[in-house]
Amino acid sequence: MTGDSSIFDFELQYPWVLTLLIPLAILIFLYITRREPTVLLPRNPVVVAKKSLLSRVKIYSLAPALFYALGGIAMIFALAGPRFDAGEIRQKSEGTDIILAIDLSGSMEAYEPSKKLRSDAAIRAAHSRGETKQRIQICKSEVRKFIEARPDDRIGLIAFADLPFAVCPPTLDHGWLLRQLDSLSLHTIGDGTGIATPIIAAVDRTKDSDAKRKVMVLFTDGENTVQNKVSPEQAAEIAKKYSLIVHTVGIGSPRAYIEQNSLFGKNLVPYHDEFDEKLLKKISETTGGKYYAADDAEAMHAALAEIDKLEKKPQEMPRIALYDERAGEVAALALAFLLVGFFLSRTFFLRFP
Repeated sequence: MTGDSSIFDFELQYPWVLTLLIPLAILIFLYITRREPTVLLPRNPVVVAKKSLLSRVKIYSLAPALFYALGGIAMIFALAGPRFDAGEIRQKSEGTDIILAIDLSGSMEAYEPSKKLRSDAAIRAAHSRGETKQRIQICKSEVRKFIEARPDDRIGLIAFADLPFAVCPPTLDHGWLLRQLDSLSLHTIGDGTGIATPIIAAVDRTKDSDAKRKVMVLFTDGENTVQNKVSPEQAAEIAKKYSLIVHTVGIGSPRAYIEQNSLFGKNLVPYHDEFDEKLLKKISETTGGKYYAADDAEAMHAALAEIDKLEKKPQEMPRIALYDERAGEVAALALAFLLVGFFLSRTFFLRFP
C-alpha cells in the first residue's frame, strides 16, 4: 500500500543491520588511503607539475569507488527494512445506532437545583452564584458526556416540541454532532410536548440500518400535550415492530423553579409540573427499554451512566498495522549505484598494468 507518507512516520524494521556500516566505512577508508606503487624521480618543476596533475587524476579516479560505496550503503539500508507508517485497520464488532431525542418545550427552561440544597434560601443563594442549571442545560451537558464516552457508535439527534426536528442522522462524526447539540435552543419549534412523533422519526432514521442494535433515548419533562394521528402508545408499538429499543428519561422534580421578571428584577418562583411517568414507563416496557427518573443533574448523570453500561460498546478486535515498504526501492537504487561503479571501472577508469 502506498500513499502520502510523512518523514516523521519513517522507521527501520531491523535497525541493528546499520551496524554493518562500520566495517563498510573501514573498507572505504582503507581503499582511499592505500599506497600505490611509486617511482622516485629527481625534483624539478616539470616533475612537480606532473605530480600535482597525477594527484588530481587519482582523486578523479575514485569515482567508481564512490559509486561502490554508495551502493554498499544503500544495500545495508535496504536490508534494514525501511518503511513508512501507512496507518492501521481497526476491526470492530457490529456497533449500535443510537438516537437521542431531546425535549425543547418551554418547560425545559425550569431550574432543577441539586438535592443537596435542602432549603429555599440555599437554593436562591446558589442561583445568585450561578450554580443552578436549567433542565435543558443539564440535559445537554450530560448528553455530551454520553456521546464522548461512545466514539465508535453511530449517534443521531432529534429535537422535539410541537413537532420533531431531525437535527443529525446517526453518524460517527461526533465533533459535528456535538456542535449541533450545542446549537439547540428553546422556543424554536414550539412550546408543546409531542412524544409520539420523535419516536416515529427515530424509527424512520433507523429502520434500514444494518446495526446489530438500534436504541433511542428520549428525554422529556412534560406530558404529551400535542395530539397527532399516532398516539405515543402506538408509536411504541411501531418502534417494537422495527426493533427500536426506547429508553425514556423523565426530567423534573417538585423542587423546580423558573425565573420571572418583577419590579425588583428577576425572581425565582416555584414551578410545579409533572411528566407522565406512567406513559414513559409504558413506552420503555413495550420496546424492551428502561425508564429513568432524573430530578437533578446527579440523577441525570446516573441515568445516562446506566444506559451507557446497558448498551454494550463495540469490541475492538486486534489492530492490523499497515506499512509502506521501501526496501525494494532502496535495493534497486543500490544495484544502480553498483552497476554505475562497475561500468566506470571497466570503461573510463579502466587501469592497465
